Amino acid sequence: MPQLGPADESETVLLGCLVKEHLRLWTSDGRALCVRLLHPSTLRGFLARGLAPRVNLETGRAREFGRLDASGVLHIARRPFAVEVCDEPPPSDALWAAAVEVFKDAAADAIARGEYVVLERGGWDAKSENYALALATRTPGEWLLRVEAVPAPRAPSWPEPPMGLEGWGVAAPAEPASLATLGALLADAVAMWASSPLDIVLTFGKQADGPWPPVETPAAIESVLEEIRADIAELHSTRQLSRARDLSTSTGVHFNHNTYPLYFTGDLLSRLVFVHSNPQETQNDAAEYEGGFEYENFDEYLERARRSGHYRWELGREYPSPMDYKQMRFVKQWGVIDFADADSPDDQLTNLIRSVDLKLQLELIPYGAPRFPTDGLPPVLFYFAGLLVVEYVGYSVLGIRELHGD
Repeated sequence: MPQLGPADESETVLLGCLVKEHLRLWTSDGRALCVRLLHPSTLRGFLARGLAPRVNLETGRAREFGRLDASGVLHIARRPFAVEVCDEPPPSDALWAAAVEVFKDAAADAIARGEYVVLERGGWDAKSENYALALATRTPGEWLLRVEAVPAPRAPSWPEPPMGLEGWGVAAPAEPASLATLGALLADAVAMWASSPLDIVLTFGKQADGPWPPVETPAAIESVLEEIRADIAELHSTRQLSRARDLSTSTGVHFNHNTYPLYFTGDLLSRLVFVHSNPQETQNDAAEYEGGFEYENFDEYLERARRSGHYRWELGREYPSPMDYKQMRFVKQWGVIDFADADSPDDQLTNLIRSVDLKLQLELIPYGAPRFPTDGLPPVLFYFAGLLVVEYVGYSVLGIRELHGD
């Protein structure tokens, strides 16, 4: 296999679309490489799924990237994928047919995450003149799936565009049958200007109307999310949390009023719920939050809480502790989360992430302290906290009872 450079070097590469076993990569100096995946099915479940790290090309738009080393390993976050540099396959009907499925799955996953996806010519340029866009929008009374493209496509899957239009779009009520057509619409649109589906790179952005199908959030959870939103807004505007400070004053027990609260981690709709006392933090005696804020806004804070394991171990530099593995083994016994069976390092990492992100862990008190100070808290606080938990996860308490068989 050709060497890319010195064996101890690696370079950042922009990730294209994995079509069959082939993937095009773009290096930071503008070179394009085609690689063949030795185990493409593993990577297929990782790309365009909101799991790979992203680089922001401009405000609100991002593309996926990895690092390629000279030994033939493509690293995406902490996941290694064996590849070999190869000649690109010639464009063919079979290659485009495979791309239809790739584009359909990428669009469906993006829409389910509340994002739009843009198919553009690959490379590090922020925008290209030609593109195809898929998203879901909400109008009064219904959701619509939309596909837009420039230039205006002329293909059997598209209605004939009016003369003189630079671009063209189609829309249909959001339903599974419409979702299934997105791949063909996108493929026919980009085939107007791309000689091969490997020319394409996916760009993602947040869709203001949120995910489709919309996630139905119980009213009790919505009220708690409003409390979290109020705390984050106050912290970002005043660098303090008045509720944490008032709680410290009323109980005589120190709670950090100058750090982010932690209300929960994991899946708000999980059937498996753990309840923890409060986040353990070193006592912080500063007058207010110091330095730049960790999160840009409430949405980013909420995303990190919902996918804490992914951000800690997949994208972050943190390494799992023995306690993390112990908790994973405990969670496995409940039979609620679908864990990988194998014991490879990749599967162990996957299982660790699932043990955090597919269960719900609640904090009775969301403000950090070195320990849970039971001695200084009056019974009414526990009573309030108990009511809060029951209201917050009332729909999940039944799930816990089912697991216990009572």
